[in-house]
Parts: sequence; structure tokens; C-alpha cells
Amino acid sequence: MAEFSDTDLCAIPLGKPPEGQVSNFVDPPSLSRINIVINGTVMASTFLIVAGRLFVNRMMKMLTWSDYLALMALVLSLTEASLMLTQLRLARHAWDIPVCWRLGNATKIYFARACLVITATALAKAAILLLFNQMFTVERRAHVAILAGLVVNGVLFLLGIAFESYDMVPAPGQTWDQAALSDKSDRFSTWAIATGVLTLLLDIYIFVLPVPFIARLNWSTRQRLKALAMFSTGLLAVVTSLTSLVYRVRMMEEEQSDMTWYAALVLMCIVVEVHIAIIVSSMPGFAKFMRVYLGGTMTGSSRAAGGDCEKNKPRTRGERYTEMRESWLFKTTGTATAMAKADDTADAAVVPGMRPAPALSGVDAGADSSH
Repeated sequence: MAEFSDTDLCAIPLGKPPEGQVSNFVDPPSLSRINIVINGTVMASTFLIVAGRLFVNRMMKMLTWSDYLALMALVLSLTEASLMLTQLRLARHAWDIPVCWRLGNATKIYFARACLVITATALAKAAILLLFNQMFTVERRAHVAILAGLVVNGVLFLLGIAFESYDMVPAPGQTWDQAALSDKSDRFSTWAIATGVLTLLLDIYIFVLPVPFIARLNWSTRQRLKALAMFSTGLLAVVTSLTSLVYRVRMMEEEQSDMTWYAALVLMCIVVEVHIAIIVSSMPGFAKFMRVYLGGTMTGSSRAAGGDCEKNKPRTRGERYTEMRESWLFKTTGTATAMAKADDTADAAVVPGMRPAPALSGVDAGADSSH
């Protein structure tokens, strides 16, 4: 950086302003506020849903790798959010950012944020695929499709880390400041668009993956629709991924003159996508939590108001245990049938009127009674 030794880098904009505009280091347009609002909203929602999922699964000693991966993705995402708060001033147009703000630890922190988001994304999508593997564990075609998704997800994770390392990590003999001001981003933008396309395709793949298998289950139409609605949240991930891809293309079209603005938008979309993926993987567990714990509270007064003796009978531990149990074992010999575990059946047998909970806890057992 000897060539800048006598230059005040805090007086030089990072990018050239468009014709007719001047740099504004004081109160320029910024994405910082919307960044805080969006991150805060999705993080709070995700935290509550994951907490409900983990609570009910831990109570029933049914924690699986899908639970652990979702928790790890949430922790990494929260860590990235804490680092994001230290870089809110960089969520501006490049010509409104002094060069000195990109030096020092700024590039290191941004690189750490990128790696955290990429890792959290991979873990969240793996959690969804492992959840599907629990649901369709006996279906060979589903197992192969899920395995293919896991492989592609792992490849995208490795490519993402490699591209971010190429773009930000100093080459041998370089300093971090020199790497921050180098011109390596031209080639990176092309790779960023390529990975964005692959990510979008993977999101679409994960979104449609459970549809044919759920459609073949020996369930009522209402139960199937509930199951599909539960996973329809994944459509938001597809929309967010598509939006991120649009911003990546715009980033390249701007010829690197406004990288910081579009990079902030892309990272914001990726963070939202991570949280949506975590929520999708947690919806069955959270639905079970709502039905067992909050459902009983909300309907308690109506049960006490009337009905026969059986309906007014206090709920026993065995009954609640039966409702909380959940089987992801789908037997698919000819027509797919959701089978509950043997211990669930035994518990239900001693409680009049009870049946084993269906495979998707969000699809209540009472749905059949309406058909």
C-alpha cells in the first residue's frame, strides 16, 4: 500500500459516482435499516419455531440429525447477524463509502460472514433432506433422490467456500488490504451467477421432491393438502433464491461500479433463504408442538363447556404421549401407508378413542373423521 502512503483514503470514494451525482459520506441512501428489520424478523420467527421443534422432540427423545443440523444452521446464522451489525455502514452505494472503510478488518469480517452464511445454507438444506429421508425411509426412489440432493448440496457448499476464498483471501505475498482493493471480482461475478443458478435449481428440486411421495400416501385428500401446505413454505426459498440471482446479474451488469450495494442485497437474500430453509425443516416438529401444547390450551374451555363424558375426561399422560409420538416410517408396498410405531399403538390401545398419530404431526389424526 506504499502508493497510498501520502493519500487520505477516507476522502476517496470506493466507487465512481454516476454522472450527475456526487459522493455522500454523511447521510447517503443505505440498506442498514431494512437489513436490521428483515434479519430481526426472520431470526425471531426461526428461533421460536426451532425452539418448539427441539422442545417437543427432546421431550419424546426423538432428536435426530435433522434437528441438530437445523440448530447448527441457526447458531451460525445468528453469528453472522452479529457480525453484520458491525458492518452496517458498508450497506451503501460504493461511491458513498470511503476507501478506508474497506481496509483493516473489514474484508476479514465480510469473508467470515460469507463463509458462515454458505455453511448455514448447506446445513439448513441438509436438514430438510434428512427430514425427507426420515419420512420416506422405506421408499428406495426417495432415498436415491434425497442422496442426490445431499451430494449437490455438498458440492455447492464447497464451490461457495472456494469462490469466496478466491475473491477475498490475499494471494501469496499480498496483504488483506491489497486483496480488498484488487481487481479479482470480474471473474468471481461470473462464478457467482453460475452458483446462483445451481442454488435456484436445488431449491426447486427440494421444493418439489416430497410432492409425488406424499401424493401416493394412503391418506385422505385433506391430510395430503395439509402435508403439502406444511412444506409449501419452501416456495418462499425459491422466490428468495431467484431474487438473489437477479441481484447477482445486476451486479455484473453494473461493471463492478456498485458492488457493495448489490452484495448487501445478495447477502440479505441468502440470509432470508437460510432461515426459510430452517423453518421448512422445522415445520412438522413445530406443528406437533402447537397441536399438543397450545392446541389443548386453546380448546380447553370448549371441551369443558359441553360434550359427552369421554370428551370431558381429563387427558392422561398416556394420551399425550400417544399424540406426541411421531413416525416417519412410510411403508410403500403398492399404495403407501403411514405406519405408527408399535409402542404408539400399544399406548393408544389403552386410551378409548385414540389412534396412533399420523406420520406428519401437523396432519391431525382427526382429519380422517371428517371423511
